[in-house]
Amino acid sequence: MCLFRENLISSRLPKTLYLGENVHRQMDNLWDKTASDRRERAGTFALDMDGNLQLVNIEIGSATGVNTNLDVSEDETFVGTFHTHPRPLFPEQISRGFSNSDMLTAINDGEKLSFLLFSSVFLLIQPPCPPLIRGTFLFKRKVWLQTEDDVFALVRTEKTPLSISRRNFYREFNILMNQYEQFGFLREEALICTNLDLCEKYGLAFYRGKAKNKLEVVYKP
Repeated sequence: MCLFRENLISSRLPKTLYLGENVHRQMDNLWDKTASDRRERAGTFALDMDGNLQLVNIEIGSATGVNTNLDVSEDETFVGTFHTHPRPLFPEQISRGFSNSDMLTAINDGEKLSFLLFSSVFLLIQPPCPPLIRGTFLFKRKVWLQTEDDVFALVRTEKTPLSISRRNFYREFNILMNQYEQFGFLREEALICTNLDLCEKYGLAFYRGKAKNKLEVVYKP
């Protein structure tokens, strides 16, 4: 049975997340194309009449963004979105993690699942977490070494609000980013910690894995 046929309860979320061979094959193919031409790809997750998860509405964007098409047919049920981030050309560009708009639309568009696949540059997060910032426990004070082709997923739970203020959310996002950078974190370190802090506040589960593999839960609200 597909996980996304019903409303998701945080305490019942699985430790690992796998969307099925066909969906992962589609995502892998889109990722290979992004890695080749550095253009973002996107798709929409939907359940068919039999409740099987599929990836539809494939879109091609630019090196810095892609539009998603959330319209599904009458015999399909909207679940969420998938998109890729190519390797950044310059160190100041950030690709590793969800942007403010990624997280905002995941909440306000009613996505049960938001999936991000990206190519990475070097990242090292070193404990301990600065005491003035929760940093969502900085991955429970683990050290993370970033490698190629990482995958993150946001999963909606019963604790996620139906909608939030764009202005307030962007402000929160920027404040957290600035705080982490002031403590000496790299921008990509700051981004992933900001993602986790906002997952904690807005009731989103956070999964992490590698391309072509299962994802493991990092945080459940």
